[in-house]
Amino acid sequence: MNLDSIIFDFKKEYDDIFISEIMGEVFIFRPLTKYEFEQFMRSENMSDNYKAEKICDLCVLYPKEYDFFDPSYAGIPETLMEKIIGNSGFSDKDFVLNVINQYRKSNNDDPDRKIENMILSVFNQFTVEDIKSWNIYKILDYYSRAEWIINNVRKDYNNPNND
Repeated sequence: MNLDSIIFDFKKEYDDIFISEIMGEVFIFRPLTKYEFEQFMRSENMSDNYKAEKICDLCVLYPKEYDFFDPSYAGIPETLMEKIIGNSGFSDKDFVLNVINQYRKSNNDDPDRKIENMILSVFNQFTVEDIKSWNIYKILDYYSRAEWIINNVRKDYNNPNND
């Protein structure tokens, strides 16, 4: 299986994945959750090396069977942990501000996100994940319903497409 198909498969399962090459070895990883990060950082019983190995073991998706406790090159777990923590948004406030500004811009400029957001605002029983699993006909059906409700029933809502 080539790397492109591996990445494609992971993107179906994980919202965000990252690729890094260290000492000629390719690693694909997911970000830490806030809960995971806090658990590792609060733990005073773990050495920094052990934290690095455990974080890599937890977040690295490929290669699946990589042994971070006995890496092929010294320093790989520590280097990779820094990348995981950085891409998880826990080490650089400017990174976080940049990402949130990208999402804000996307909410204003991306028609797909506008459609999803309008559906979510009217039909609060759905999640973004639900909508992303729908085909275009269902999305447009619910979007047109949301738009109608906003324009005809719920005058307290604002239809951004009428501005």
